[in-house]
Amino acid sequence: MTTFCPQTNIPTQNTTFYKNYRLLFKVCERKGIVTPTFDPKPIAGENWNGAGAHCNYSTEKMRNKGGRSVINRAIEKLKNKHEWHIRQYDPNGGADNERRLTGANETSDMHVFSAGVANRTASVRIPRSVAEDDCGYLEDRRPSSNCDPYLVTRAIIQTTGRSKIGVRLRNTVFFNFKMILGLKIEVFKIAQ
Repeated sequence: MTTFCPQTNIPTQNTTFYKNYRLLFKVCERKGIVTPTFDPKPIAGENWNGAGAHCNYSTEKMRNKGGRSVINRAIEKLKNKHEWHIRQYDPNGGADNERRLTGANETSDMHVFSAGVANRTASVRIPRSVAEDDCGYLEDRRPSSNCDPYLVTRAIIQTTGRSKIGVRLRNTVFFNFKMILGLKIEVFKIAQ
């Protein structure tokens, strides 16, 4: 797990991301037959869902018993700023996600916010184990595979972090980004 703190560890985090991307490109270069891309839908067509960078998000209060109510309040805040998040979640202001988030092939419709338990077509998914345990995390399925993870992190914290629900930057926040081909690129632990 890599520690990321806005005041001190950004260079460490940047180095970690650089190494992960470099590894992907080196592996592809050695094989000689694959050109890597982080485009969320590099092959046109509606017959597949493309690639996203789903973000698993939680705070300490979300992970404690009864945390589901905190998760629900965070989801409501994400819903209220859905269009803004769509623009933040890909480098082209939502244009890349428009090709991917069509509402087909286990994707949500980028124009309509949705949330649900174990729902792979929702904008924000609550895992079944979270519903059963009444605590855990939420999975924002909207970020594109070519997202800037720092902007995604900022958007989520900015939307959910200034409230009375206990989701503040000074709390511990975990992010888990899954990138193209299901490759787990990085796990963040944010603490101040």
